[in-house]
Amino acid sequence: MSSRSEITEIPIIDWNLIGNGQKDQFLSQLRHAFVVVGFAYLKNPPVDPALIDRMIKFVPCLFDLPQEEKDALSMVNSPHFMGYNRLGNEITRGKADARELFDFVTNSTSTWKEGDPIYLRFHGLAQWPDENSLPGFKATVIEYLQQLGKLGFEFMSLLAESLHLPRDVFDKFYENPKEKNPHWCKVQSPSGQWINANPIPGTLVVNLGKGLETVTRGVARATCHRVLSPDPALGTRYSIPYFQKISQSIYLNKMTVFEEGVPLPPDVEELVQSRSLEDLDGATAMLVKGIIQS
Repeated sequence: MSSRSEITEIPIIDWNLIGNGQKDQFLSQLRHAFVVVGFAYLKNPPVDPALIDRMIKFVPCLFDLPQEEKDALSMVNSPHFMGYNRLGNEITRGKADARELFDFVTNSTSTWKEGDPIYLRFHGLAQWPDENSLPGFKATVIEYLQQLGKLGFEFMSLLAESLHLPRDVFDKFYENPKEKNPHWCKVQSPSGQWINANPIPGTLVVNLGKGLETVTRGVARATCHRVLSPDPALGTRYSIPYFQKISQSIYLNKMTVFEEGVPLPPDVEELVQSRSLEDLDGATAMLVKGIIQS
């Protein structure tokens, strides 16, 4: 484990490989991307390009709404913590975030009642701008979230396949697996260097979170990344992140998809061995060390 597989660029994986009879090549590239790097560009994703264009055009209009209209959608008005937050309202590591944001979800009915776990209150309806202010915005966002939701679940099945796991192995982490739900972004390499994740037309930037890293015992990699505020002279930065939500009633530290004592598939083991434990945080390094020695 002393050798280091350095990251110098973010890999690009073409979804069209699947339809062109090259699924094995796609799975091999997927395996390398998310065991070694933890980030990838997904080229030609199965999301309507015209829909993506409509979303991109809507975003500046959304943030250009009058401040009083945006404040009317404030998260503090929603028991489900959905809506709008002003610039600087959110704190990360003790510092105000330089971002203004909206959170939207697909239609979800609140089932929370007195005595239920408080986290169940997150299930509920989003707050939407007035249709007269942004005609077609709500319908566009819902369609976009639905298409990404479908892609997200298929992506997780393919990731499972790439790790030689059953396609449905990650289904247990979702309440309903069939349900929908410029260089300012930088990805950190093992040596601490920051790699630009510049926008590439026709691609989606995909990364894994700590939850997936935990249940794969450190095999699938959650890579540190950051977003910087652009120079005001360069204009405003907009992003449309999509988060694949897991069930709120499970404990990730009690679940795994790679059983202790069972050897990893050889091609997965080879990629894990190419990484250095020094590149990982303490908890993840212990997980990886344990699965390699088992």
